[in-house]
Amino acid sequence: MTDAPTTDLTITTEQSRLDMDVIHGFLARSYWAAGIPRKTVERAVRHSLCFDAFDGREQVGFARVVSDHATYAYISDVFVLDSHRGRGVGKWLMAAIVIPSCRACAAGRCSRETRTASTGNTASARLAIQSA
Repeated sequence: MTDAPTTDLTITTEQSRLDMDVIHGFLARSYWAAGIPRKTVERAVRHSLCFDAFDGREQVGFARVVSDHATYAYISDVFVLDSHRGRGVGKWLMAAIVIPSCRACAAGRCSRETRTASTGNTASARLAIQSA
């Protein structure tokens, strides 16, 4: 895994550390989930493998993986707070997801759909991972 971009940055999958106020707040204001109800976000998080980036005790990034736990995974709702963008947090978060955790990713069958914040254009990307 790559080095952490800041000294206090931690990536975790511990559900107990999730800051639902941060997650829902960001998603409800995003272009892809504008106005999403908190209960919907809570249900989505509960049924996903979530990766959270913390700078100290503050949650600064998030991503969730939806998977059949056998052959396929979808990476969704990836974000880094404005205050921490440009510091490599997103790259480190994605590396934590793709490299060790997912059999589908390890088999090269992990995909994500993303929209660029600047243009709103949709692009699908296949994450090709070499298995060791």
